[in-house]
Amino acid sequence: MKALIYKELKLVTLPLTFLFALFTILIFIPNYPVEVSFLYFFMPFQVIFASANGNKDIEFTSILPITKKQIVMSKLFVILLYEFATIFCGLIFSIIRNNISFYNDFTVGIYPNAVLFGVVLMSYSLYNFIFLRGFFKTGYKWGIPHLYGILIFFIAFVILITPIYILNNFNFNLMNLDSENRIYRIIFFGISILIFTLINYLAYNSSKKRFIGADL
Repeated sequence: MKALIYKELKLVTLPLTFLFALFTILIFIPNYPVEVSFLYFFMPFQVIFASANGNKDIEFTSILPITKKQIVMSKLFVILLYEFATIFCGLIFSIIRNNISFYNDFTVGIYPNAVLFGVVLMSYSLYNFIFLRGFFKTGYKWGIPHLYGILIFFIAFVILITPIYILNNFNFNLMNLDSENRIYRIIFFGISILIFTLINYLAYNSSKKRFIGADL
């Protein structure tokens, strides 16, 4: 498995595509919705999966002495790697931003806090579920599953973030950085991690079963 992951990193992922994670620097734009900074995560996948298809990556990998479930795991690893890179960059930029008092008067909507990162994690996991299941139905058709994944991501993001705005109108503020509701923001983030883990596990299991039945 270690050798397969190494193959993915050296032959499938393209170093320059990790620069998309730096789009989270948009967090620093005053009066700019910080949520938007995390919406570019899917752009590297358009490059790497198109490139992998052109290079017959799945066909090549399938003739190696490895199982199909290991191939599924390696692709999930690549996707998670890009998502975690985006979240990591966003976290670093958020910490810096939240310690600059200038932004207190120039924030639109939710602050970059634990609730926002929780929403991002859950939305990412739903993209993974839709995309991986669709992709591994054939092992090579990635375009339509990718578009469906993006659509579900945006729908989930709106559905998850809207109640946060609604609760704010009832003086239950999870949008800012104050200490009053910090425990609730931490609980929300903790639940988000559990949901993220569960959905990715389900994505792996379901994709594995589909790929085993796929005719390459």
